[in-house]
Amino acid sequence: MTRKIQPMPSPIKVAVGMAATGILLAANAVANPAPPHGELAATIRTAGMPCAHVIEVQSAGEDRWSVRCNAGDYTVERDSEGKLKASR
Repeated sequence: MTRKIQPMPSPIKVAVGMAATGILLAANAVANPAPPHGELAATIRTAGMPCAHVIEVQSAGEDRWSVRCNAGDYTVERDSEGKLKASR
C-alpha cells in the first residue's frame, strides 16, 4: 500500500481562498431579495387595495420595493419590526 503525500497549499492560495469566501458571504448578506410575490400581493390586499397577482417587482431602496400588480402599482416596504406595509 503506497501513500501519496499531498503538498500543502501555499499561504497565498489560502489567503486568496479566504478573501473570496469573505466576499461571497458579504455579498450574500448585503443582498436583500424581495419577499415572494404571494406575500407582496397579500400585503397589498391587506392594506385594502386590489392585487390578484404580482406582475413585476423592482427594488426601490433598502427594504422597499416597487410592485406592479394586475390592478395597479404600489410600494411595499418592511418596517423596523420586519412587517410589510403597502401604499400607492
